[in-house]
Amino acid sequence: MKRFYPAILILFVFIACSKEEQAIIPSDTHEEEHELLANEVCGYVKYSDGSPAAGVSVSNGFRIKVTNKNGYYYIGTNEDVRHIYISYPADAVIQKNENGCPAFFIPLEHDRKSYDFTLERQAVENEFTLFAMADPQVHYQVLYPQKQSNTERFLKESVPAINRSISESKLPCYGVTLGDIVYSQASRNSTPAMNVMRNYMGQLNMPVFQTMGNHDYTFFHETRPLKTGYGSTTLYLRAQRTFEECFGPVNFSFNRGNVHIVCMRNIIFDSDIYSAKYHGGFTDQQYLWLKNDLANVSKDKMVILCVHIPIADIIENENVRNVLKLLKEYPNATVFSGHLHAYRGVENLDETGIAEYVHNAVCGQWWWSNISGDGCPNGFTVYTIKGNQISNSLSQGVNAGMDSADYQIRMYKGGITTGGPYAYFKWGNNDRAIFINVFHGDSRWKVKVFENGKYAGDAKLMANSSTAFQSVSAGTTYEIPFYSSQDWWTIGYHIGVIGQGTNNKSYYTAMHHMFKWTASSTDAEISVEATDPYGNVYECSDVIDNADSYPEYIKAELNP
Repeated sequence: MKRFYPAILILFVFIACSKEEQAIIPSDTHEEEHELLANEVCGYVKYSDGSPAAGVSVSNGFRIKVTNKNGYYYIGTNEDVRHIYISYPADAVIQKNENGCPAFFIPLEHDRKSYDFTLERQAVENEFTLFAMADPQVHYQVLYPQKQSNTERFLKESVPAINRSISESKLPCYGVTLGDIVYSQASRNSTPAMNVMRNYMGQLNMPVFQTMGNHDYTFFHETRPLKTGYGSTTLYLRAQRTFEECFGPVNFSFNRGNVHIVCMRNIIFDSDIYSAKYHGGFTDQQYLWLKNDLANVSKDKMVILCVHIPIADIIENENVRNVLKLLKEYPNATVFSGHLHAYRGVENLDETGIAEYVHNAVCGQWWWSNISGDGCPNGFTVYTIKGNQISNSLSQGVNAGMDSADYQIRMYKGGITTGGPYAYFKWGNNDRAIFINVFHGDSRWKVKVFENGKYAGDAKLMANSSTAFQSVSAGTTYEIPFYSSQDWWTIGYHIGVIGQGTNNKSYYTAMHHMFKWTASSTDAEISVEATDPYGNVYECSDVIDNADSYPEYIKAELNP
C-alpha cells in the first residue's frame, strides 16, 4: 500500500535530499513503493534468479542509498547527475557492458524514473588477483617521430603482456587503472583517444575499472574556454564529461572477497574560470561521498583507495587527512596511485599506518623507450589479495628482455659515465660504489650482497636525493653528486642518447628504491639477493660498468 506524506513532511524530505551532508538512509527505512519526488528515481537490484540484492550501495555520483530487503532503492537527481550506479557486491559477477566496461552504471535519461540492475550470483572469493596499471598516457596521434602511435603500442605491447599474465594466474583477475589513460599537452586534447582506449581495455581478459587522471580532462584555458551547461553547473564537471561518457562514473567503488576497492578523482583545478592548472586533493562533496560509501562497509574489510596523484605528496591539501582518517578505520587500508612515472612504496602515510604504492607507468617515459625514468620497465603490478590483506605482489615488465618475473634488479658501478651525444653524466663515486636499483624496493626489502661468492653484508636503501637540471648542452659532461639516489643510467639514455628532456626537468626522475653498497675492492665480483616483504627472492650478478651499455630491449622504435 502506498503511504502518502503530509505536505510538511514532503517538504522536509525534499530539503534533506538537497543537502550534501545527507547520510545514508538505512536500508530498513526504505519503502518498497516510495512516492517519488520530481527529482528522484528508483529501481531494484536483484540477482538473475529474481532474488533481491539487499544492502547494495547505489549512487548518483554525489549521494548514496542502500537497497532494502527487497532490493529496492530511491535516490535524488539534479542537473549534474550523469549516472545511476551500484557498488558491485562481493557475491556478484562483474560483467562487462557492450563497450567492454564493467557494467555497474546506467546513464541518466530524461524522464526515465526506473533504473534496475540484474546481477549474476557467484561465491565470494577469498583470494583474487588485482592488476594495477598506472599512466598508459597515450598521445593518440603521431606528433613525435615514433613509428606507431601510442595507442597502437598499448594494443600491441601492453594488452598481450597483461593477458599473458592473466592466463598464468590461477585466481580470478580484476584490473584498475590509476589515471592518465590519455595524454594532453599544451592546447591539444587527446580525449578522442578515450574511445580507442576503451576498446583496447575491453580486450583485456578481465574487468578493468578506470581512475581519472589530470590528463583525462578536457583541456581548457583562456584561448580555448569551456562553458558550463552540458549537464554541468561548474567547469570542473564540464571538463570531466568526456571521461564520464566513455568510462562511466569518476567516484565509485566495488567489492571483491573481503576487500572494498574505491576509485576517486583526486585532482582539483586551481581556478573555476579558465585554467588547466591543478593540484591534488578532494572536494568537500567527494569527501562526503566517500564517507557515505564507507558507512556501508563493515570494519573488518580491507579498503584499497585508487587515485592518480600520490597521497604522500599532498597530505596538506583539501580533505586529504579527512580521507585518511576514514581509511584508518579499516585493517590493512592501502592507497594505489600513479602520476610520477616512477615507483615508490610508503609504509606509513602521515603516521596513520596506511600504506601507499605509487606505481611506475605503463607508458614508461612517455613511450620514448621501454623503461620509466626511474629504470623500471614499462609495465604493471600484479597483487595477490587473500582475505583482507595483500599476500603477494609482482612488478611485471611488458617488453621482451624485461618481461620475466625474475627481472627485478639492475646494478651499476658508481664511477661510470652514462649518456650520449646530447649530454653525458659522470657519476660522483668510484667503482667500489655499487648502485642497486630494486624496481619495487622499499625499506621492507632486504638486499644481501655477495663479494666473490661470499656474503658480505646488506646494501642500504638510499634516501631520496635528487638533482634536477633545467637544461643540458650537447657534448657536455655533467658531474653528478655522490649522494644522488637517481638512476643516471636511465636518465643518461633518455636525455643523452635520444635527446628527450634536454630542456625539461621532468626527465630527471626522482626515485626511492636505489640501494647502495661499497665493495671491498673495485675488482670484486658482486652479486645480490633481494628479498621482498612476501618472501620472494630475486638475484642479479650483472653489473653495468661502461657508458655504452644500453641494450636493444630498452629502446623503442623512433624512426618515422
